[in-house]
Amino acid sequence: IHSTDLDLAALLGRERVPVQGVSRLEGTIGGTAGSPRIELRAFTRSLAVQDIPVGDLDTELGYEKDLLSVSGRTDSGWFEALIRLKEEAFSFRGSLEDLPVGPILEAVRLPGWRGKASLSGEMAGPLADLEGWDGEVLLKQIDLRAGDHPIQLEKPVLIKFEGGRLSIPEACVLQVAGSPIRIAGAVGKEARLTLQGSLPLEPFASLIPWFRFDTARAETDLVIQGPLSSPMVDGSLHVKAGQVRPGGLAYVVDSLEADLRAASNRISLLSLTARVADGEIRGSGAVNLAPITFEKVSLTLDSVPVRLSDTLAGRIQGNLLLQGNPQGSLLSGRIRILEARYRENFDITGLVLRPSRPRQETVRAPDPFLKTVRLDLRVQSGPDLFVRNNMARVILSTDMEIRGTAADPVPLGIVRVEEGRVVFSKKNFDITHGTLSFIDPQGGSPSLQLESMVKVQGTTREYTIYLTFTGPLDRIQLDLRSVPDLEREDIVFLLVTGKTRDEYYASEGVDPEEAAQRLALTGIAYLIADDMKAATGLDTFELERTEGRDLGIRTTVGKQFSERVELRGVFAIGSGQEVSEAQIGYLLTDTFQVVGTQRSDGSFGLDFRIRIGSR
Repeated sequence: IHSTDLDLAALLGRERVPVQGVSRLEGTIGGTAGSPRIELRAFTRSLAVQDIPVGDLDTELGYEKDLLSVSGRTDSGWFEALIRLKEEAFSFRGSLEDLPVGPILEAVRLPGWRGKASLSGEMAGPLADLEGWDGEVLLKQIDLRAGDHPIQLEKPVLIKFEGGRLSIPEACVLQVAGSPIRIAGAVGKEARLTLQGSLPLEPFASLIPWFRFDTARAETDLVIQGPLSSPMVDGSLHVKAGQVRPGGLAYVVDSLEADLRAASNRISLLSLTARVADGEIRGSGAVNLAPITFEKVSLTLDSVPVRLSDTLAGRIQGNLLLQGNPQGSLLSGRIRILEARYRENFDITGLVLRPSRPRQETVRAPDPFLKTVRLDLRVQSGPDLFVRNNMARVILSTDMEIRGTAADPVPLGIVRVEEGRVVFSKKNFDITHGTLSFIDPQGGSPSLQLESMVKVQGTTREYTIYLTFTGPLDRIQLDLRSVPDLEREDIVFLLVTGKTRDEYYASEGVDPEEAAQRLALTGIAYLIADDMKAATGLDTFELERTEGRDLGIRTTVGKQFSERVELRGVFAIGSGQEVSEAQIGYLLTDTFQVVGTQRSDGSFGLDFRIRIGSR
């Protein structure tokens, strides 16, 4: 065998092996197919691993009668290894300086670690049994970096393997981001290894997949005992972390502090305190490891903010208890909703007038563990749930049970309307009765029953108009009726114009053509308002018919820049009597607002507005 120069980066790049250099291969293959004899030699120039230079490497590989030998020399080291394939045993000796160890660390789930180590020694034993290894290795140097965190060996340390024991006769001190970690003792048969010190956890984030965090530190005082294949841990661990994002949850824990105690097969959570905005979570409990079981893992929630979506947020308090195992567990407890606000807008008229469209949903596969967690929760609230959007201003209360699983929860119970109003056709309908009932144990769509009324003064008399929503949420029926009784078309006419059809046509200066223009414009505004707002990013889009014989349209657009600042523009089209204007409003309090107006005729106005409401 004889090769030309081989570019290792091009040859191994598809396998994502971070190696650079140029290699040339020579050698012979002889013997028979059943008993081959191989002698190969590779000459590699300018070898580098993860951009760490190794230098020139001369490697020899031989195979004969189930004995595989590998040896190599660099400018600063050498190694020899023998593998007996039938016996599944190996022996190794050598001395290597500045050996790149990044690929080895990535193989043990430490991605992003880079660096090198220097070592010398010899080792022998069965390939697949760590407890059968014998030998010793002198670790002369460790110089690693995990992100921005340097990890260095304070002084050389000797590691011995003997009779199934890994021992460190003299204490080893690792400096992790400037914090010392002391390791001493032995692990294996009748062994004891101690781990003490302050350890930053950011470099080990990949080993903790359930949480993401910006900062974290652990104060450790641990003892590891037992065989290498299944060690036991005893001792204490104090953890502090900041800006923690638990997996699957939509909010950030500002700070977390926990004390844990490990004893043989059991890890006890002695205390847990987490701050979430102005709220607090406290916890305790235990987990047995073989087999894994949750033993009275409890959480106390105190004014904890929750955000289920951009439009639904609130605060809760309560107590939760988790018991069981990964194959089947129960989460039980009571939760009280202290406050919740829902702000998503609806276009009721648009939903009625538009043809229905198929509903499309993106379904995410739940965590398999969540499918095994059964729920037995009680959720209650006083009149502390608020709906505030373009459709309604409503105060709600609830008393519900949550069953099913954590992957597919099933609410059972009723949400009641305590008071509020529904906005329809710019009229405020006072709610007289309202419930949202969750009665399907299979988790079907809840049923809405909402009745509201408003009094409208017509030309000759006052009318009471009733607006009712009934049915499952995915098939809501809207109904209009009035006292005295009017046809549905007359009710709509009354809501839009303040008059019935006959009263409107009989009014001075108004004919059916103009009435049709106004109603058509109103219908267009209902149909396109949400689409226009979605396409432009506006929060307000309204069309109105201006007064006068000639057809004119007043268009109002607005953008809410914060909870207190709104910019609006009013543009008149087709009417010579109307002026356009720009307004900027600042909400000083919930009831007091300052509005500045600049008009197209050059005039300027400053208004002080007071919102007056009652319950």
